[in-house]
Amino acid sequence: MQRQLHELQLQLELLRVDELSADVTHSFHLAQRLQVLQRFGGHLKDILRDHKNLRQRLMKPLDCSSLPVQAHLHRCVVESTKLMMAFIETLEEKLSSAHIRDSATDRLKLLSTSHAQLLAQAAEMETVCSQVLQWKTVGSAAE
Repeated sequence: MQRQLHELQLQLELLRVDELSADVTHSFHLAQRLQVLQRFGGHLKDILRDHKNLRQRLMKPLDCSSLPVQAHLHRCVVESTKLMMAFIETLEEKLSSAHIRDSATDRLKLLSTSHAQLLAQAAEMETVCSQVLQWKTVGSAAE
């Protein structure tokens, strides 16, 4: 009887563990997670495919896309190309400096509001201190 009771308790414990982990191991939940993972994998494949296509297009030489330039304009074309290349090289720096400028103005506004709050709290603290000193003088005068 004790052995049967012990076996029943073990079976009951197994059923409880199954019940607790049923939401994790249930095929319904696993199927949803698998579908999400498959969609994510397909999305990553699309990105990599697009990335590969873009890389291949960029590595191709630009045949049949050159324009004839008159001889007296060659120097201007070379100079403008140098300027464009210099701009492209420093574009990231220019964008980051513009972003830093925007964040700096936001930080300056935050600093000014914090300063105003600090001044307000200091004024409030000064009034509280003066009240405490008045109470202290009144209390010492009463004694």
